[in-house]
Amino acid sequence: HGDFFFPTNTVFCRFGGQVSTAEFVSKNILRCKSPKRSEINLHRENVVVQVSMNGLDYSSSHLSFRYLNFPQIHRISPDYGWTRGNHTVEIIGANLDMIKSAHSNLYCQFDDTYFVPVNVLTSQKLICFTPVHQQGDVKIRITPFDDAENDQDDIFQEKGELTYSYIEALGIKKIFPRHGSVLGGTLVSVETSNEVNLLLHNKGLCCSFGDQKVFANAILESLITCMTPPS
Repeated sequence: HGDFFFPTNTVFCRFGGQVSTAEFVSKNILRCKSPKRSEINLHRENVVVQVSMNGLDYSSSHLSFRYLNFPQIHRISPDYGWTRGNHTVEIIGANLDMIKSAHSNLYCQFDDTYFVPVNVLTSQKLICFTPVHQQGDVKIRITPFDDAENDQDDIFQEKGELTYSYIEALGIKKIFPRHGSVLGGTLVSVETSNEVNLLLHNKGLCCSFGDQKVFANAILESLITCMTPPS
C-alpha cells in the first residue's frame, strides 16, 4: 500500500536484493509475489521491501517483510475416537505457532463438511475437538475457514495424509458373573449390544473396573472377556 502508483509494464518489487514482478491494482495498491527465501540466500527473517515504477529507481521506504518458517504437520493423536464426538485430537508438527500471525481464524475440517476451531498450544501442537460423525474414516485438514476450498499446502507441509477413524462406542448388554473375589482373577464375560469394531480390537480393548483398566479379549463379534483386578 502506498501513493502515486500508476499502470505500467515496468513495475517491480524488491525483497532485499531480489527483484520480483508486481501487478498494478490501483493508485494506492501494488500486488507483489515474494521470492523464495532460498533465492535471496537469506539468513535472517526480515527484509526491506521496495517498489519501482520504471525498474531502475526504487522507493526509499524501509518497510520490512518477514519470512516465517513453514508450518509442518507430522501426525494426529489419537487417530480414532467415538462417533458421538467431543474428543480431543492433537495435531503434532513443527513451527505451528507461525500460523497465528498469518491466520486469525483456523479450523479443523473433517470430511470436507464439518469445521471446528483450532487452538494453538505450542509450536509443536494444535488441538481441536471432534464433531459428531457416523462410523468410518474421514480426512482431516487444517484450513482458514474463509479459504477452505484452496489447497492447504499453501499454509502447511504435511507428512502423509491425516485420517481419523470414527468408531461406534460399545454398549454393554449383560455381564457374567456379576460378582467375584476381592483378590481379583475372576474371568468376566461381557456381551455387547453391537459388534466389536476391528480397529478398536487392534488398538487394544480394555475393561474398566472403577478406576482400574485391564486388557480384554474379543471372543466373538459381540462378546469380550476380561479378568477382574484386585479390589
